[in-house]
Amino acid sequence: MHFCIYLYCPEKMPSFYRKAIGEYEKRLARYARIRFREIRREKEWRDLLSHAESGWYLVPGESDSSEEFSRKLSAWERERRKEIFFFIGADEAEESGNERLEPFSLSCFRMNAPMTAMILFEQIYRGYRIMHNHPYHK
Repeated sequence: MHFCIYLYCPEKMPSFYRKAIGEYEKRLARYARIRFREIRREKEWRDLLSHAESGWYLVPGESDSSEEFSRKLSAWERERRKEIFFFIGADEAEESGNERLEPFSLSCFRMNAPMTAMILFEQIYRGYRIMHNHPYHK
């Protein structure tokens, strides 16, 4: 499966988030392909949202447990989904007029977009570890 994660972050992402995301990208390489792209220009972001054919935009709210998220990953693989799209920083996704995008939550807390991206990477990694009955911690 291939994940496409788009992050709208007009300012430069702090290096500690970039470092953590890089670590999860390395760990996830054995399970799935992930393309991560930062977008800084608002016009480019709005164009991306308006042309997206499917996907989820991350919002605060009630979230799945790690086990439930792992089952969702497993279901996506059984369905042979080729690509899963996540849009982070898309608070305006509802306003974009794109009804094909669905809300998705990792936490009831409101977090900045880089932190949300880092936690999404962590949750995908945790989900795959659970799915394959591997311990999460080294």
